[in-house]
Amino acid sequence: MTDISEFEPDFSDKEETEIRTALIKLQEKVQEAKVPVVLLLCGANGSGKNAALGLLRDWLDQRHLDLHAYERRNIRQDTIEYRRYWCDTPIEGHTGLFVSSWYSDPLVEHAYGRINDDELYSRLDECNLFEKMLADGNAIFVKIWFYKSTAEQEDFLRTMDDN
Repeated sequence: MTDISEFEPDFSDKEETEIRTALIKLQEKVQEAKVPVVLLLCGANGSGKNAALGLLRDWLDQRHLDLHAYERRNIRQDTIEYRRYWCDTPIEGHTGLFVSSWYSDPLVEHAYGRINDDELYSRLDECNLFEKMLADGNAIFVKIWFYKSTAEQEDFLRTMDDN
């Protein structure tokens, strides 16, 4: 099932308390059901990933949360494409929070023109196969993509350039 939502995270203290409580209850249900949850935070730089990460890290029960962030893969040091992700997938009842993911490298390489459309689709098919292996092991996926409009991204890059 795929849901697409757009929102600005602006809520009252009361709403924040309700959201935090609901997230903790959901995390307890995940633990009781003994299913691993894979939560992916991906997207453009400056689009809110780190802010969302901070909220989730603060709001969720840390005892059942595994946080993983990756730099770009060094092909010479790590020749097996998905090993680092596979080794970090959450155990039953835990949530693995991934900042950046197996989608990052192919999308960045395509954006910079290092791979063509056919190679991109081939690499994305590999991502789907990797996820299927995890899903066959009862993993639940939550994928959140953060983005900026073209104008917002250009402003962000100009600001980065100025600094």
